[in-house]
Amino acid sequence: MENQFISNQETKNFFNTIKENLLFCSEFKICVSFIRISGAQLLIDLLHDLELRNIKGQILTSTYMHVTQPDALEMLSSFKNIELKIYTPSIEKGFHAKGYLFLHKEIDYEKWTIIIGSSNISGAAFKKNVEWNILNSEPLSENREPGIVSKSILEEFNTLWESPYAKEFSNEFLISYRDYLSKVKRLEKSNKEIFSFEEEIIRPNEMQQEAIVKLDKLRKMKETKALAVAATGTGKTYMSVFDAMQVNPQRLLFVVHRGDILLKAKESFDKILSKNISNYSSAIYDGKAETAYCKYLFSTESMLALHLKKFKPDSFE
Repeated sequence: MENQFISNQETKNFFNTIKENLLFCSEFKICVSFIRISGAQLLIDLLHDLELRNIKGQILTSTYMHVTQPDALEMLSSFKNIELKIYTPSIEKGFHAKGYLFLHKEIDYEKWTIIIGSSNISGAAFKKNVEWNILNSEPLSENREPGIVSKSILEEFNTLWESPYAKEFSNEFLISYRDYLSKVKRLEKSNKEIFSFEEEIIRPNEMQQEAIVKLDKLRKMKETKALAVAATGTGKTYMSVFDAMQVNPQRLLFVVHRGDILLKAKESFDKILSKNISNYSSAIYDGKAETAYCKYLFSTESMLALHLKKFKPDSFE
C-alpha cells in the first residue's frame, strides 16, 4: 500500500500527479463538484491520448452552486471513450465530493490508485490553489478484489453514478443548464442594482445567493414551506431581506425570539426596502391594532403568542 500527501508546490503540483496517473491507467473514474474550462483545457491532450488508446473513463460532476461551466461539459462530452454524468443535488443536500480513481495494470499485479481531497477540475485547483489531497494505492487481491479502502470508495462512486440525481449528459441538458445559468446571472445583476444605495453596496454573499435562488425555485414548484439553515453571523437576516425583495409580498411577518435581534432585523429591512418598495411600512408589533396593519411587521414569538388569535387568516380582511 502506498500513501502520499499531494499539494501544489513549486516543483510539483496536483496536475502533475493527475497527468502521471492518467497516462498509465487502464481505466479511470472521476467525481468532482465543479468542472471549469481552465481545468478541462489542461486535460484535453491527455484525454485525446486516452481516446486513441480506447482507455475508458467515467466522469461525474454536478450543478452544485452553479460553478460547473457548460462549455467545459461540452468539451469533455466530445470524447467517445468517456461517459459523462451530471449530478443535480436535492434542495436538502449539496454535492461537494472530489475523488480521482485510476486502475493500473502492472506486469505482475493490478492496483487502484485513488486520490481524495479538495481539488476540483480547474486550472487554479490543479496548479495554484492551496489544496490538500491524499493518494492511496492498493493492489487487487488474487481474485481481483479491490482493497478495503478502494472497495469502499468504488462502491460510493457507483452509488452516486447510479443515483436518480445523476443524469447522462445530453444536448437537451446543456441547453436547459445554459438557460438556467443565464437566469441566475440576471438575478445576480438585478440584486447588485437593487441592493445598492447611497455610497454603500449590499450584495448577497454565496450562502444568501444560493438560498434565494432555491427559495424562488420552491415557490415555482408551489411549495408553501421552506427551511433555511445557516450558522450564526452568516447573514440570515439579509437573506430574508433579499428574498422579500424578489417576492414583494402583500404582507410579511418576521418573528424572532429576542428583542435585540428584532430591532436589528427591522433596521436591515428598513435600510433597503424603504428605498426600493412602494408603500413600504414597518412596525414592531406591540399588541395594538394600528401596528398590526403595517406591510412589514416584526414581532417576538412571546408577543405573538399573547395575541395569536388576532392573526387568524380572516383577521385582516
